[in-house]
Amino acid sequence: MKFLDEFERITSVIYEASVAPEDGWQDVSDALSEVFLEAAVVIDDNGIARQDDHFLKTSRFDLERVKTHFERFATAEENSGVRSLLTGPVSRAFDMRSGFEPGEWDRDPSVAAILQPQGITEGQLLVLERNDGRLTDLLIYRGQRGGAFSTKELRLINALAPHLKRALAIRRHLREMTEQMLEAQRLLQNVAGGLIMTDQAGRVIEASGSGRQALDSAAAIYVSQGRIRARHPAADRVLNAMFAGDFARGDEPMRLPGDDGHDYILWEFPASAANGLTDSVNRRVFGINLQAVSKGAPPLDLQRRYGLTQAEGEIAAAFALGASLGEIAEMRGNSVHTVRTHLKSIFAKTGTHRQSQLVALLHAP
Repeated sequence: MKFLDEFERITSVIYEASVAPEDGWQDVSDALSEVFLEAAVVIDDNGIARQDDHFLKTSRFDLERVKTHFERFATAEENSGVRSLLTGPVSRAFDMRSGFEPGEWDRDPSVAAILQPQGITEGQLLVLERNDGRLTDLLIYRGQRGGAFSTKELRLINALAPHLKRALAIRRHLREMTEQMLEAQRLLQNVAGGLIMTDQAGRVIEASGSGRQALDSAAAIYVSQGRIRARHPAADRVLNAMFAGDFARGDEPMRLPGDDGHDYILWEFPASAANGLTDSVNRRVFGINLQAVSKGAPPLDLQRRYGLTQAEGEIAAAFALGASLGEIAEMRGNSVHTVRTHLKSIFAKTGTHRQSQLVALLHAP
């Protein structure tokens, strides 16, 4: 088969594998193995071709054994093969013996544990990516009967390199997009149709369902000069801090008291899910309940339900409204230490451990 025919056939397999629902790298490994005299082909530790070949015994080239071995000898100082992968050229094939000093080959632990037992004497290493802690590689090993790699073979390996790198990037991007969409779908199931989308500064870009209803009613949140604002001063301070970059993004929902006798629960989607919904890294997505929940129990009810003291009931109610320890201390004329001590007692009496659990408990029927 001519060089161009082989190149076109294998690149076709490579790109089919990049978008295959299942991992198609085994097909790529098999196609490469046929071209390179039934060599053992390993792509990024995702499969080995020709395991049944008589000079590449399956029991000797077991990926689990290789993994176990490299857990012991995975540094460039201990392992010359690792050093070659970490220091060799990117996107250009090089001989696996590169970097070995005279006599070092036989002393290398990987050679003794993996290569020598199965008669592997030749190998080409191709590093496709090496950045941000990611190492993607293609390894082609050949036993004694295969002999040295020909000029044509080396030319083909290097011609395929950019296509392999691109296919791996496509595969990774598709997986990331799938994960983002699945995460977004899981969150959407809990939103009941209410979304608010903003930019990084809090300017409202779009709202739907109960999100639009909440903004239109302006009972708990509203838009001022394009930015989302909250009616309750403590909640508005939290919103401002969120868009000023002083708010740690997490899974804590935000309670927005409304002047219509109800409260609204607002929470932010993780960045990955927001990206999956908006195709933009500069968007933030918030979910809001379709229906407002009943207002939290007043301090007296809290005291009766959970055996709280009067001070604990008032602090629990303020904490559930989204007020910080410092804000509660200032309102009550207490020290932050005193408020924190009360809060520990509240958590213990209510059987909760964090703000989101306390909010959920206070809204329970």
